[in-house]
Amino acid sequence: MKSMTAGNLTLVLDDKKGVIADLVCCGASILVKPSDLFELRLRDGLCRRTVLKPDNFGSVVCKESNGGVVFVFSKPDDRDRELSVELTLRSSGGSVEVRSRITGVAGDELIEWFRPLALKLVRLEGEGGALGSQLLFPYNEGVIVRSALMREEYSIAYKDPDYPSNGYYCVFPNMVFSQMIAYMFNAGSGECGLYIGLHDPARGPKEINYRAADDNSYIDIITKDFCGLDFGKDREDIYPVVLKAYRGSWETAAGIYRDWLEGSLPEGFKKISQRNDVPEWYKDSPLILIYPVRGVHDKDVMDPNAFYPYTAALNTVDEISRFTGARIMALLMHWESTAPWAPPYVWPPYGDQEDFFRYRDELHRRGDLLGVYCSGFGYSVHSNLVDYDKEDEFEARGLADAVCAAPDGSIGKSPICTGQRAGYDLCPASEKAREVLDEAYKPLFVKGIDYVQILDQNHGGGQYFCYGADHGHPPAPGPWMTENMRSLLSVWQKSAPGMLLGCESAASEPFMQYLNFSDNRFELNYKLGRPVHLYAYIYHEYVRNFMGNQCGCPLPDETDPLLYRIAYSFAAGDSLSLTLHPSGNVLSRWSIKTFDAFPDKQKALDLIKTLTELYKNGAGKYLYDGRMIPAPDIVCEDAPFGDRLPALLWSAWEKDGEKALLVVNPFDKQIAYSADGKAFTAEPRSARLIRL
Repeated sequence: MKSMTAGNLTLVLDDKKGVIADLVCCGASILVKPSDLFELRLRDGLCRRTVLKPDNFGSVVCKESNGGVVFVFSKPDDRDRELSVELTLRSSGGSVEVRSRITGVAGDELIEWFRPLALKLVRLEGEGGALGSQLLFPYNEGVIVRSALMREEYSIAYKDPDYPSNGYYCVFPNMVFSQMIAYMFNAGSGECGLYIGLHDPARGPKEINYRAADDNSYIDIITKDFCGLDFGKDREDIYPVVLKAYRGSWETAAGIYRDWLEGSLPEGFKKISQRNDVPEWYKDSPLILIYPVRGVHDKDVMDPNAFYPYTAALNTVDEISRFTGARIMALLMHWESTAPWAPPYVWPPYGDQEDFFRYRDELHRRGDLLGVYCSGFGYSVHSNLVDYDKEDEFEARGLADAVCAAPDGSIGKSPICTGQRAGYDLCPASEKAREVLDEAYKPLFVKGIDYVQILDQNHGGGQYFCYGADHGHPPAPGPWMTENMRSLLSVWQKSAPGMLLGCESAASEPFMQYLNFSDNRFELNYKLGRPVHLYAYIYHEYVRNFMGNQCGCPLPDETDPLLYRIAYSFAAGDSLSLTLHPSGNVLSRWSIKTFDAFPDKQKALDLIKTLTELYKNGAGKYLYDGRMIPAPDIVCEDAPFGDRLPALLWSAWEKDGEKALLVVNPFDKQIAYSADGKAFTAEPRSARLIRL
């Protein structure tokens, strides 16, 4: 056995078997059973896949070198070829850094993915874990997970990411926005944690995830790198996996990653305060009014509703603007002349195009804004909502060669939004796909629209898995995907001066400088645990988002949780939103199909008015481009819904050397709370900025 210590972390390594025998973090042993140092998956030319682990190798050599421990695994069994996996573990600056390389890959095989450190840790507190453990997970806005099984209640149980891609896969850079995860627990006095960071400056695709063991005896932490290599290519030492024990809150783990980010920013990545290419309305934090101009939900009959013609919505815009004092952005759904949610073709607008432009101009004359939803990189051959069919074009243009392909070269239908459409996912690395996307979206860039959610259905702004051999990229997912998307988004951004682009869910790290305003889907995290402002903590100085249409929120509508989510978004520094029914009522969330009851519109407007006034009179200094800092220890009662959700929402900020705590009470009653042991009372539907 060999032991390695860095700060409050000790790894015990079995030098004979090539596994981690124990992992002691802040004095607590958190490993349930020996954990493999790695897993890797190979694919041959016949699309046969093989997963290899340390016990598949006939030779394991362990040696000490330059203060570290080096493992070399060679001679995989049942293989008449040379394949070697080398892992180096070294203590550095209070952390353990793990680097790896794979050599001797046969010419008829490629490495699909490599997973360093298959950690099997004490199960979470929601499954009776002895350490009271939780996970900090960078999914959507960020979430604290108490139960690895909770996601199964909502039909999003763990699934190995594969082709064709699904939007909810836990893949970076898509719905997972950062290259880290943290395991948090209590050991003695105070909170402790194990930070796991994949410090990859290329920001290639990775699965960052968790799953409960089949017998629920441990939680499996997954950090899997999709290598994107061609046949016969070795995997060189690219970046370190960093393990660090820490004491503190979830913000402590977020701070470790933020420190790395600030020392390894993507090219062109700038803070909002350093940019001159964002429009002046960005600072105004507009209230987003989201509504359709046809139908009342996504699978409805697509007849024009009371918000059509477009200018028919002006009275509603004016009413809400006057009452709240907020600048308004009207964000349209079902506005496409083609078919709702049937990408990529959207232009021209449905129906009276002249009225569309009148609406744009009237909004601008009032100082308000116009935005539209689009639908990302899909190619729809058929709409389930209106008479729309592209089968002939798909065949005539040979677009089967432009869509994402499986390892065997076949193409499968996209599993995304199949209730609305049938089609495929375009591979934007293909020249033919680029042509289609430019035809579809570039007309939008010169129409005086203020915002386009151009990558709705592409969560986080990333593209989906493609194994196509003739698109000009390697025949497997890998870093080429990030490079390709950054290139495409850069061109689009330059083609749309004065306009902001966005995506569904907050933009993932390598894309946020191009996708500056996105539909933050934090509400989906209620299916996993308790949402926390992890995204804002790491990135708020660089990008802002908005509350979004709240589609898929699992909180029960009968509890009227809309005000709670408005408060959450404000505390995150996001712009607020309301989703409207054509009757003028406010919806709790988009995608509702029955309308027996609506949230209390007046209460929502009252709270938004209060928050807008606070933004204009002190809070905006912090919430526009401030830096989130660890909040004081706040104790209050729980909200009457969800899994141990606090009744109050809060965040702490720093700007220009000044610090402040923001506390929002969305409920109709006074709520007592303490902050660092000091007693306070939050008035009903109120917000307070407390200087620190």
